[in-house]
Amino acid sequence: MPLHRGRLLVFLPYALLAAPSVVAARQPTGPLLLALLLLIGFGSLGVFPVYYLFSQELTTKHQGKVTGALGFTTWVASAILHEVVGRHVEETKSYEQGVQLAGLAPLIGFAAVLLFWGRADARQDRAKSLP
Repeated sequence: MPLHRGRLLVFLPYALLAAPSVVAARQPTGPLLLALLLLIGFGSLGVFPVYYLFSQELTTKHQGKVTGALGFTTWVASAILHEVVGRHVEETKSYEQGVQLAGLAPLIGFAAVLLFWGRADARQDRAKSLP
């Protein structure tokens, strides 16, 4: 199996385990909410190793720069979103929408990787297999 496909096959189940945040955001306190939060946490932690594997494919020579730039971008976006989300929570008196959207981020990432990453590698693999 090609390496890229293997990484996608690992990434997807963990991304799906993070998605129940859509349901968890509406659950009252209790055993079901606890179970959902454990699944979401497990899924969220599972996507990180694959994320780092994908980032290492970008470059081997400048890996520190790539990881640093991606981390910096994430923290800047997070800082901007804190104010936006805080304002939304103050207006609605609810964290529901933010929790729902947060669990969908890994699925969006999976879709982006599936659609836009590895196409050149797949073409090269097919070209190598031709007689």
